[in-house]
Amino acid sequence: MSKKALTIGLIVMVIINIILIAMMVFHSGRHYGRGNGPSRMLKHHLDFTELQEEQFELLRTKHFDAVEPKMKMIGNLKRQLINTLDHSIAQKLTEQIGQLEGEIDLLTFEHFTAVREICTEEQQAKMDEMKQRMVKHIIEGHGPPFRRGR
Repeated sequence: MSKKALTIGLIVMVIINIILIAMMVFHSGRHYGRGNGPSRMLKHHLDFTELQEEQFELLRTKHFDAVEPKMKMIGNLKRQLINTLDHSIAQKLTEQIGQLEGEIDLLTFEHFTAVREICTEEQQAKMDEMKQRMVKHIIEGHGPPFRRGR
């Protein structure tokens, strides 16, 4: 695989992770990420049908149910990291955090792939356009485009 393709893939994965974390942090509800901001934006922008909205909500619930325990584990590991003074323990903790974050990135990639599959070709094009705008927005240093106060 070329260096350019790897770089683009990494940027996409980072963006997906930022979106996921922002959804979990900035939106309230019973579980992390159960708020409506980014989901509402996506459904509105793609103009989902009623059936697509139902499918999307099922995918979203399944995704957050898979990601939430990993996010909690990361939080626990980071608390341990803050409290340790042992470099070898810190190294092991950061490796575990990195592994979990990689798993979350992959789950998020799979989630967006599944969402894309319920879309029409026209909606897929709109979704691709949205991703490109988000990439540009984040690369320019503005952070996720749906953060509160923006």
